[in-house]
Amino acid sequence: MTALTVDIADGVLTVLNAASADDTLSQTFTATRVYYVHPELHELSTLTAYVVPGPWDVQPGDRAKRIVTRDVDVVFLQQVDPTDNDAVDPLVVLQEETIDLFWNTGITANSKQWKCLDARPVNPEAAAIEQELFKGGRVFAAVIRTTWIKLTQA
Repeated sequence: MTALTVDIADGVLTVLNAASADDTLSQTFTATRVYYVHPELHELSTLTAYVVPGPWDVQPGDRAKRIVTRDVDVVFLQQVDPTDNDAVDPLVVLQEETIDLFWNTGITANSKQWKCLDARPVNPEAAAIEQELFKGGRVFAAVIRTTWIKLTQA
């Protein structure tokens, strides 16, 4: 048995890679699941995608339930000239498409259904990414934080 956080991240990975493969998304890539994003700069000459398991939270629900949420980040990185709109614009489109892809999407993890409650862009500084990549301003980074929810018995 794997950790629930890993199962949810793997579900996100499956949805993301399928959407890239079937042209639901405008860019083609194969994402990988990691806990910390730390590629070498030379590896970012093409679009690179990662799925990163994030924190989770448990809140009281009603009398018999608790609300459990799990965050999973989707990270896109590519070395580009930030002044070249023709290079950056497609990456911004991909970020927006990914948010739309996950909004209200469902996955199965540990034999339970989870629903994407929220998908939003976050600052790359708030994600598990090697910050040295951003020195010199030559790496485009898009981080989409997805929040997954399931009501469970307390």
